[in-house]
Amino acid sequence: VVKYAIVTQFESAGSGDAEVAFASSFANSVIPVLSHYDATSALRVLNNMVPADEFQIMVPDGPQAVADAFLSVADDFNIQCEYIGKSYEVDACMNYKSVLKGSSASKNSYIHAWILLGTVGITLLL
Repeated sequence: VVKYAIVTQFESAGSGDAEVAFASSFANSVIPVLSHYDATSALRVLNNMVPADEFQIMVPDGPQAVADAFLSVADDFNIQCEYIGKSYEVDACMNYKSVLKGSSASKNSYIHAWILLGTVGITLLL
């Protein structure tokens, strides 16, 4: 998702660009998981990556805001910010503040983490 936030920033949602379609698809796949843990993060991804109409400009808050949206759930998934992503434009660890939750993480958190990481990993391969 972060990769597509970078490549589609300032694109018009109605441009017909395949990257915009991929951005929306991958964002839609992680939004339900994000909303389970943090509705604000899910809304940030939705507003930046899923256009409401074809005239909307993609990623109006910038790719860093999209990466930061994943930070609020990083501890829930027991993942480090480095796994969210880093590039010239975005550093997911820049605004990271750990809120260690100890050993109270459930199995569902681990399952959701692997689903989320798998989606992000597939995105980076494309």
